[in-house]
Amino acid sequence: MKLKFGERLIEPAIRRLYDLRDVSFDSAWFEEASDRDAYYMYRDLALTPTDAAAVTSTSSATISRSSLHSIWDSSSSRRTGTTTRA
Repeated sequence: MKLKFGERLIEPAIRRLYDLRDVSFDSAWFEEASDRDAYYMYRDLALTPTDAAAVTSTSSATISRSSLHSIWDSSSSRRTGTTTRA
């Protein structure tokens, strides 16, 4: 499943369900499950060198829990028109 991003056509790295077996909590479930695509990873996506630098910089890669709450809250309020946290 290729992704058109800007002018590029990107081929994903595909993780299969059985690739996740070692990190799964419910290992018994894997006994019955068939292997299939679990998720697609599209790496190195940036339209400009500035965007690429922002994505790969240490400071932008380290996100605190409070920052995640802020991101979630603003995203949630855009979806519902309300805020969820004070």
